[in-house]
Amino acid sequence: MIQTMNVNRIVSILLYGLILLKSSLAYAMSEQRVINFAVLANTKIKEQIYRDRVRDFEVLHPNIKVRLIRLHSRNYPDLLAELMAMQDEVDVINWFASNRLKTLVDNGFVVDINDYWQENHLDFQFKQASKDQVLFNNNVYGIPLTSYIWGFYYKKSLFARLGMKTPKTWPEFINLLDTLEQNQIAPIALGTKYPWQIAGWFDYLMLRLHGADKYKQLVKGKLAYTSDEVLLVFNYWKNLLNKKYIFAQHRFFDGDELMPLIYREVVGINLIGSFSLSSLPVKNQADIGFFPFPTIADSKENSVLAPMSVIALTKNGAEKAHLTKFLQFFNTNETQIFINKGLSTFSPKQSARIDGRPIIKQTAEIFEAANYQSQYFDLEFEFEMAEFAKKAFSDFINHQDVNKITELLEQKRISLYSATKK
Repeated sequence: MIQTMNVNRIVSILLYGLILLKSSLAYAMSEQRVINFAVLANTKIKEQIYRDRVRDFEVLHPNIKVRLIRLHSRNYPDLLAELMAMQDEVDVINWFASNRLKTLVDNGFVVDINDYWQENHLDFQFKQASKDQVLFNNNVYGIPLTSYIWGFYYKKSLFARLGMKTPKTWPEFINLLDTLEQNQIAPIALGTKYPWQIAGWFDYLMLRLHGADKYKQLVKGKLAYTSDEVLLVFNYWKNLLNKKYIFAQHRFFDGDELMPLIYREVVGINLIGSFSLSSLPVKNQADIGFFPFPTIADSKENSVLAPMSVIALTKNGAEKAHLTKFLQFFNTNETQIFINKGLSTFSPKQSARIDGRPIIKQTAEIFEAANYQSQYFDLEFEFEMAEFAKKAFSDFINHQDVNKITELLEQKRISLYSATKK
């Protein structure tokens, strides 16, 4: 009898425990919060880097579940359409800075984070040039996350063997190209199979010849392509083409495919971003050096092409109080270091740079010293103008007719921007 009572008591205790456990689980489930995080990840590697970091966030905050949404289209209109179609499902977004972020601002997709920015003293963490890429109408709309510099990559052992130094001025640059040509090496690597890389040449020539203000006028459609300024850009470009400095097989290559040709000494220098290093084995990357686009004439212009990605808060996300923890997590040095190291980029935050690779350190220092950071032609100009111009640039490499290309671009500018005003 006593034994039966003990068994019954044990069963009662177990049942009571199960009820408590069930109640606790139900409470925990009711308390669990969800963050829908859309990420720019056109490769599985990029996706995995963000996914790994999101898991670390969930460990720190067990009551918050993060749903990762991969934005993988390489075509900007498709990417934007993909995002807009799911706007009610996204709380936080990893997106481009500058004009592409402004598109989301103008569409009411993202909201300002002024309070968060001020409360966390982010003015002291980011330089004004970086803040300008997320600032519209005196409101801040994103936290800078990753960046990289476009400049010239070369093989250090080749330069040493030929006694060449990295150029700082345009005459030194031309001498370098001549030396490469004399040694039967195509001086300038270029891939125009898909004409995205070629725009970097236009950007830098425009910035070095005329400065950031004129460049920004062109971006906004307020400077004619038949102006003296733009004509001078194409004449500089034509001089390079006339001397046959450009890799003759450019139309058979994409920009991403050129770094192995640098290492094999088929071509001498390549104007591109640090992401291109991933096309080389790690053991070969140590022999690759970097130098910025040289100055021209007496210009002190030190603007850089530095595409930047950001973390922004959507209209949906603004209604979720726990999103502040997520923003804070992605603004920590630890998270910024983790993501940038994985992507071969660097953080716009100086305090979040410990990547030991010399090229990453060097490019970050150039970024820090720049007085203007362009997001690159693709991301600065209106999409329709950018697509038209890149094709025109590619054709210019072949026909080299300055009047023809500037008149074509001017016709497009007039038709596009007059239509925009209507």
